Amino acid sequence: MWYVLGEIWLWMILALILGIIIGSLLGQLRRSEGPTDRLEADLAAVRAKLRTSEASLAEVRAGREAE
Repeated sequence: MWYVLGEIWLWMILALILGIIIGSLLGQLRRSEGPTDRLEADLAAVRAKLRTSEASLAEVRAGREAE
């Protein structure tokens, strides 16, 4: 058992350090995305335009059916 630990201890420490580095980098990338307020506002504006377009389309279809 001690022989195996003696052979792999360095690789285990290197894997730990590498995991900490990669984890911190991924954490910084995730935090750097910033708030989603602007995206949510854009989405709300697009949804409002969609509702307006759908209402206009319904009026046009109703006008065609009346003809």
